[in-house]
Amino acid sequence: MISPSQFLFYEFENIRSSVIKGGGDYNTYILNSIGINKNIVFFKLLIPIASICISFLTILYYCCFFIRYLFKVSIYQRKDIKRLAVKGNTLCLCFTPLFIKRISNTRFDKEESTWMIGPNISDKMTLKQKHQYIEYKDFLVFKDVCAITLIGFKSCLIYMFRYCKYLISVYKGPEYYSVYYSLQNFSGNSWVFSNQSDRWAILFDNLPAQEKILLQHGIDYPFDYLLYKLKSISQFYAISKGTWENSAKYLLDCSPELHFLVPTIQLEVIESERHSVLLISYFLFFEEEQKILSLLSSLDVDIYVKLHPTQTDSVNRRYYDLQNIYNFEIVEKNFFPKVNFVISYFSTLAYEYNAFNIATFIYTKNSLDVEELKCRILREVFSINQRY
Repeated sequence: MISPSQFLFYEFENIRSSVIKGGGDYNTYILNSIGINKNIVFFKLLIPIASICISFLTILYYCCFFIRYLFKVSIYQRKDIKRLAVKGNTLCLCFTPLFIKRISNTRFDKEESTWMIGPNISDKMTLKQKHQYIEYKDFLVFKDVCAITLIGFKSCLIYMFRYCKYLISVYKGPEYYSVYYSLQNFSGNSWVFSNQSDRWAILFDNLPAQEKILLQHGIDYPFDYLLYKLKSISQFYAISKGTWENSAKYLLDCSPELHFLVPTIQLEVIESERHSVLLISYFLFFEEEQKILSLLSSLDVDIYVKLHPTQTDSVNRRYYDLQNIYNFEIVEKNFFPKVNFVISYFSTLAYEYNAFNIATFIYTKNSLDVEELKCRILREVFSINQRY
């Protein structure tokens, strides 16, 4: 079993490998994801200093965490919460926003389950009103608080002396390790979750449970990039056969029982006399997307751009600025237009569109061929064959 102090760094290794395999740079990826797109070289020079500052501030955070919970768990322990029975023996671990949509497309009875809602979920109050839930912090006892603090200190030291060249979110450790110790109270239950290769997936995979049921969050890239694969999944709900094959080869180091989710999107008819093309975007492919938009603008098509749901407003602003150059429409998060052609990086949404028999062009940073894309559009949308 992996030491808990390594969990956050396994997530980092998974992300870094994915970015490198996709032709990018880890630190540039992180800086872009928080909205820093200019003076990248300057900000990268500051990363070693920033990592040391982050480590020291995180150590102070752990000290505050220890003092706060020392009195809470020593004087006021929630014995009534500890005896809470999990409804239907199923514990739903809602630690990614997509979990809500994924579980709605399964046979699980959400009324006969108990939910644990992660610290990274924004709309906690709505979920708590709909479901029986437990607060992971209520299950901590004194020895847990001591262990969390010591593991946190160790994580910060590992960061300073081994990974200081990279931006890693070690400051998320107190909540992360709190969930780790809380879940040890539920080893006799079945867990349902939708995290695949992030820190939460690694944590869930390393703790004992009666069974672990994974609802596919997104596709797994068709290359070996994960340092840590999942080894203890009992059941796997795949988006489609194509996405399952990738997961079986690149994500899972086990042989779970296979199920398939029902379609997770509903296509909406759009009123237009022209053919339509959807570009599924992600900021990591911003330069490639500009080339694609330039091509599409030269064709007689309506252009729609779907923004990635996890991107910040500052990152999305770059796409709104592009509307001053190219004529396209940005579609809302929960709107999925029924188009004639889809262009995408390796994304879950592309596979979901493909399941509706809509022609799909998938590319990587190293494989985008604009002339090939133009030929595909002319042939499959306009029924025109061209030779290049």
